[in-house]
Amino acid sequence: MGKAPGHPQASTPVNLPPGLLQPQGTGCLLRVKVIPKGKKLSVVGVLGDSLKVSLTAAAERGEANRQLQEFLAELLGIPSSSVVLKAGLTSRNKLVFLAGVDPERVLQSLQAVLG
Repeated sequence: MGKAPGHPQASTPVNLPPGLLQPQGTGCLLRVKVIPKGKKLSVVGVLGDSLKVSLTAAAERGEANRQLQEFLAELLGIPSSSVVLKAGLTSRNKLVFLAGVDPERVLQSLQAVLG
């Protein structure tokens, strides 16, 4: 399913914008911009302060939201129940809470995918 996290290589780490990931309580908030009905399921890059993700699902009946939840869970190696949509249910701009996840681990995974 799209790009999966790997081991970071010796290359220079990708500079991620400060607003992309914010620690909160027992997890962290991740800003995501989705592109529904894309050609493939993948992390496209960073747009402004959001992770840009291409989804193959349509933005109908919650299909894209479910696919985003499953994709992020797989990408980060966490249960899909730990990926909670906090804002943007009907928008392309979403705020996702990653429950019980260390923000440093998320940053490392994102840098590996984007690097």
